[in-house]
Amino acid sequence: MARIVVIEDEALVGELIVLNLERAGHEVKHAATQAAGLALLAASDPDLLVVDAMLPDGNGFDIIARLRAEGRRLPVLMMTSLSDTASKVRGLDAGADDYLPKPFDLNELLARVRALLRRVEQKKIAVLLVNVGSPASPSVGDVRRYLGEFLSDPRVIDTNALFRWILLHGVILRTRPQKSAALYRAIWTDQGSPLIVHSRAQAEALQQAMPEASVAYAMRYGAPSIPSVLDGLLARGVDRLLVVPLYPQFSLAATQSALDAVEHALAKHARRPQLTVVEPFYADAGFVEVYAQSLSAALADFNADHVLFSYHGLPKHQVAAPCDAGACFASEACCATISAANARCYRAQSFATTRAIVERARLALPHETAFQSRLRGRPWIEPFADARLDALAKAGKKRVLVLCPSFVTDCLETLDEVGNRFRAQFIAAGGQDLRLVPALNAEPRWINALAILCRRALFGAEKVAA
Repeated sequence: MARIVVIEDEALVGELIVLNLERAGHEVKHAATQAAGLALLAASDPDLLVVDAMLPDGNGFDIIARLRAEGRRLPVLMMTSLSDTASKVRGLDAGADDYLPKPFDLNELLARVRALLRRVEQKKIAVLLVNVGSPASPSVGDVRRYLGEFLSDPRVIDTNALFRWILLHGVILRTRPQKSAALYRAIWTDQGSPLIVHSRAQAEALQQAMPEASVAYAMRYGAPSIPSVLDGLLARGVDRLLVVPLYPQFSLAATQSALDAVEHALAKHARRPQLTVVEPFYADAGFVEVYAQSLSAALADFNADHVLFSYHGLPKHQVAAPCDAGACFASEACCATISAANARCYRAQSFATTRAIVERARLALPHETAFQSRLRGRPWIEPFADARLDALAKAGKKRVLVLCPSFVTDCLETLDEVGNRFRAQFIAAGGQDLRLVPALNAEPRWINALAILCRRALFGAEKVAA
């Protein structure tokens, strides 16, 4: 049995089509207008669409074009009294899979429906959302184990293995776990780590939005681990895997490290699924739209005099590594545009995200971009968010709103570093208040945008890894 939506405005024709499809064992929903048909398609996940070309409030061509723009690849049979070649070409170019001129024999309609349903890809699809991770608890021991795994990654501390081991075990793990555990305790909830809680909610919501796939989430460090989650998916017979690194901007330390871990885990399996990866979505219209709406809503509730876009910081050499030689930090304006030379530049992508959100939100307030979470040692990308907050307070700014668009999930860096420590720092420097705009988390509009991103990668112009 297949689930079929029929959009046909001629009452008798529509009734006959529905009756015969139901007799053939299918579950059928019928609409007589474009508006009602689009509502049906939005509320369901059919296996096939049968649509008339001409409707009282629109046309089937536009319906198909909208579906394809959203990345939905369900088969479409277009029916129409327009039997000329130009109309057939228009329908097929719009994305129809078959074209049936009226009048037609119902047996031919049923045969074409059977043929289209046979073409539906029967592959078992899984979507894997990947984020950084969290300790199992805010205890010093669990934090030490988490930091040990995290900072042992050569993508994170990219120096020779011996020096990394000495730095980690001789210095960092002797003092850092106690300090970090206190910070985690400040944001821990009854349900556990905010990052894990929100990640689970994102996966559950995306599963509801994408019934055609199995949706899971994994952490690059900590649990649930990438290898354990992939083991479970492959044991269920998954033969197509979509990996979604939940980092809007590309970086070697986050995005590439996650993909390295996926590849390493898959290499242990004799049967490898077809792998697709969602590219960095720093300028995706859906992502930008949801963050712009969040910014506007926050400004309506908080009388800010300045907006700070704060992104996670990175060492300069890591930002420059994936770019053409000499492309990064060549001038003050080198990140003002995205080009082939700096297409993978984290800093340039961050500025591009800010520009897109500002334009979409029509932000008139003074605003700027900065980078947080820097460590001592090698030079890190500037401007530094903490330094800018001191400067803003000194310049007379009183109420600052902070948006963190390098995160789609609230975590230690947003809730504590910005929401707690940056706020205290700004007030101590002379400001009156600082407010953090929450990350997107499982906000329904973000889940919808994420589902569109996933479907485009799976069924649209995807880039499939070899």
